[in-house]
Amino acid sequence: MEDVMRACTRIATSLLLLSPLIATAGPGTPQGLHFPTEIVGVWDAYPLPCVVDGPSDSDMRIRIAGNMLHGYENNDTVRSIERVAESPMAWRVVTISDIAPEEIQGEADIYVLRGDTLTITNGERAYTYIRCR
Repeated sequence: MEDVMRACTRIATSLLLLSPLIATAGPGTPQGLHFPTEIVGVWDAYPLPCVVDGPSDSDMRIRIAGNMLHGYENNDTVRSIERVAESPMAWRVVTISDIAPEEIQGEADIYVLRGDTLTITNGERAYTYIRCR
């Protein structure tokens, strides 16, 4: 599992560095933007066990639905999304946070999906989640 996480992080970091930033923060959400169905659902930090409807003591749990990523204390709205790889599936995602400082609004993250493991990285830090069942 550690090899998969390292590989996902390396791929995501490479994609992030090779992909120029094309979106900037601004009001509103472009029409029709939403997270891919492959990553919609409830996720929690690896290796914590997780069930969708169960209670959670984790502040790392996220719920991805429609154009929103709902975190423990934040709600991030999709500003732009672009598929950057097929295998493993990966997307370059720019979101606008309801709590993040203005100077980091509009920065891109790379989302890499391999099976039931989702890694989200900005090239400096990476978080790996497992899909809740």
